[in-house]
Amino acid sequence: MNDRLDLLKSLVKSAADRAQDRTMRLGPVAALRRFVREAARRRTVIDDRAFSSAVARIPGVTAVSVATRGGAIRVDATFEDGGHVALGLMPAGSTFAPRGAKELRFRVVPPEAASQRHASDVAGAIAGEVARVIWAMLLRDEMDLAGAIVDRDGDLYRVDLRTIPAVRAQASHGTMAMLIEALEPGHIEARDGALEVQIKLPSFGR
Repeated sequence: MNDRLDLLKSLVKSAADRAQDRTMRLGPVAALRRFVREAARRRTVIDDRAFSSAVARIPGVTAVSVATRGGAIRVDATFEDGGHVALGLMPAGSTFAPRGAKELRFRVVPPEAASQRHASDVAGAIAGEVARVIWAMLLRDEMDLAGAIVDRDGDLYRVDLRTIPAVRAQASHGTMAMLIEALEPGHIEARDGALEVQIKLPSFGR
């Protein structure tokens, strides 16, 4: 319980310092909730253009198109080495363990596309943009969020967001590391033209 209270105090202090506004007048719990809500409102939707830009930054990409439809982020990309990726990534849940993995899961459609060369690089780039939304107050727009380690289990990709170099760098700082621990995605849904990410508020009551 004391650890949770200490974490709450640190998070609220960080929120107040970064926002430089009147949040502390609301009381500690209300201040943290307001901070998280405001961070979530800034970017809770990732559109196809943002995903396309992320995939285009993968080394060796020469052409890319992204269209989110039918419950999947559909990517078509070609590479300098002759590689071609054509697949859909369907959100398949997440697991954010305390002081552990910060994992996103994607089901690949069609299943055989999971073995395409460069497909895991594409999944890593997509996951990086989701990380940008979850930790919007920590990960600036100009940061490159590629480089996540992607594990494959058949047609399922698991991406641990902690393995993104930019996230690792932030996690080396005390209060930023605590925010990374506190904020996680709730519901993730692929809609036509965009991916919707809901940010789950941390619970300190237990």
